[in-house]
Amino acid sequence: MTLLSPRNEPKALHEQRSLWVIRVWEEDGLRPQGEGPVEWILLTSVPTSTLQEAWERVSWYAHRWIVPERPATQVIEPELLAVVAACAKPDASLMTLSTFWTEVARLGGFLARRSDGSPGWKPLWKGWLHVQTLLEGVHLAFHLHL
Repeated sequence: MTLLSPRNEPKALHEQRSLWVIRVWEEDGLRPQGEGPVEWILLTSVPTSTLQEAWERVSWYAHRWIVPERPATQVIEPELLAVVAACAKPDASLMTLSTFWTEVARLGGFLARRSDGSPGWKPLWKGWLHVQTLLEGVHLAFHLHL
């Protein structure tokens, strides 16, 4: 799909972006009774031309923090979850993906006040780098046998 720049944006006049569109849906009968199947339309700037690449992009989407109530233990690696839980103090087994990513963002400076809304990418990225540094320390401590 080709996405054109907004008409009222003079700086981006005639600028185009290539996007790939991935449609994902659940088969009937996989959801609890009374709930219809879920369908997603994913847009990505990452070139996607094979089925394997499409499923990889879907996997990325499933890891996003905005997928609310899914338990973090289903998606996040145990050692990574343990590091974030140790910093945030909630029980790792009770964390949802939303809670996990909010706590990562807090480590990057997000205040998480009621009026703040969702964290932006800057505190998420800063928090992610901090978590990676902590995780590297955990690995070093394990190998040093302190």
